Amino acid sequence: MKIILAVFLLLFTSLLLGCQGIHSPSAEQTQPSESAVASHEAYVARVQATSALPDTLAGAAYLTYVAHARAANAGETGRSETIPPLYWAERIKQLKPVRVYTHRVNIVVVQSVSNNVESGKYIYIPISSYLPMNGDDGFVFNPNPKKGKAYRVHEVLDFTRPTGN
Repeated sequence: MKIILAVFLLLFTSLLLGCQGIHSPSAEQTQPSESAVASHEAYVARVQATSALPDTLAGAAYLTYVAHARAANAGETGRSETIPPLYWAERIKQLKPVRVYTHRVNIVVVQSVSNNVESGKYIYIPISSYLPMNGDDGFVFNPNPKKGKAYRVHEVLDFTRPTGN
């Protein structure tokens, strides 16, 4: 029952947010104002107090995505694939990211960049219609989500990707 409720809340929230347009890599980054930060912190406290989401990285990735989309829709931050640290959920911060960005709604947590290759965690969130595949946009996933003709949805995948993508 909790899973059904969580999925319903994920879908309902994504419809309310109107998530279109936040994926533009060329969007200008802006620094949030003090009132935007206070508004965001109050929002996060409300969501965490009433959340039906499981305490998982996928749940944290979803909260990160929603917080950033909400702030972008309110004009509190620029529309961009890159998600500023203010909007990272606590479990995302614990991964010690170099940067966090969206990839087709899923969340990419870059933990290191070396020799023109970034690596870290790729987190699939249930509101995304994209299932990660090796080779798409330069990503290589471990474990490989597709084995033969079967596809296994993994919540969190380790990844590597050339930085030129």
